[in-house]
Formats: sequence, structure tokens, C-alpha cells
Amino acid sequence: MNSIVLLSMILAGAVVAMCLIDGLRGRRSEELLRRQNILLDAALNNMTQGLNMFDATGRLVLSNARYVEMYGLSAASVKPGVTVRELVELRLAAGTFFKTDPQQYAQELMSSIVERKPTRVTRELADGRFITVVNQPMAGGGWVVTHEDVTERWRAERELENTRNFLHTVVENVPAAIMVKDARKLNCPSHHNVQDAS
Repeated sequence: MNSIVLLSMILAGAVVAMCLIDGLRGRRSEELLRRQNILLDAALNNMTQGLNMFDATGRLVLSNARYVEMYGLSAASVKPGVTVRELVELRLAAGTFFKTDPQQYAQELMSSIVERKPTRVTRELADGRFITVVNQPMAGGGWVVTHEDVTERWRAERELENTRNFLHTVVENVPAAIMVKDARKLNCPSHHNVQDAS
């Protein structure tokens, strides 16, 4: 009988030990998950792009602070569960929607999502900013959208294009031949050498 009691006590101790170990593993897993969520939140909210993630039904799953900031929206209104059309309405009310028909924009977006076709387009806002929007379907449905303010790059490209067009016009319309030299390869005396020659 003593051996049965001893065996029962050992078995009970083993069960208690397994429960304790399992509890510790659970706490470690919860702590690891909490740390990963903190890191993910920090990464999302330190991106230079605005980001939205939608589920397969077109409802917002998550959004970052940059998206809310770049369109002048309230964080309380950009919450999980809102639809693409509701976000369009929020941006219209804030005066930060693209210079395009909102209904057409929403329809084109939803069509590209149904077709699971990635898209990239640059659009102008009423305030003169240019935003590149990239829609990327996700495996299993849903999609991710990034919004990047490319205003400075867009303006620099337009300025470069205007300069090229101006130079082309000058070259094509000057009646005499023009000699073009690379200023970096010209042999000009330096200020120091000019003083030595005198």
C-alpha cells in the first residue's frame, strides 16, 4: 500500500510540475507576443508612408499614425471596421481627397482588389501635394495600401523636364551653330595661378 501512495504522490507531483511548466510557458509566450506587438506598433507608426490594411470585405483592419496625419483625419474616425467608401468620405470632409472623382476612385480601387491586381498611381491633392498610392493584394484576401508624399520629388522632376524642354527649344531655334562644352573639363586658370603670373 505504501508503494501505491508513493506512486500516487509522485504522479501528482509530476502533474503539478507539468502544470507549473505549462503556466510558465504561457506567460513567456504572452510576454513574447506583447513585445512583438510593441515592436510592430513602433514600426508601423514610424514609417514615412501612410498605411492601411483591409480585409477581403473592404473593411479596415489597421492603419498607422502617418496616414491619419497626412490627410488631417482624427484617429478616432480611422478605426478598424470602416470601409473604403467611409475613408473617402472622411477625406472629402477634411478637404484632403485627390483631384479626382471620389466614386470613380473607390470603384477603380475595388475593381483592382477583386481582380487581385496590384496598382501604383500618383495623384494630386487640392492643396498641391502629390501622393503615390500603392495597392498590394495579400494572400488569402484583403490588401495593403501605402500612401507616400512625393511632392518634392514630383516638383523636381517637373522642373527638370521644363529645363530640358527650354534647352531643346533654344537649341532648335538659334540660327547659328552652338558649341557646348562641359564646364568641368575646361582648363581655366585658377585665382592662385593668375596672381603668380603677374
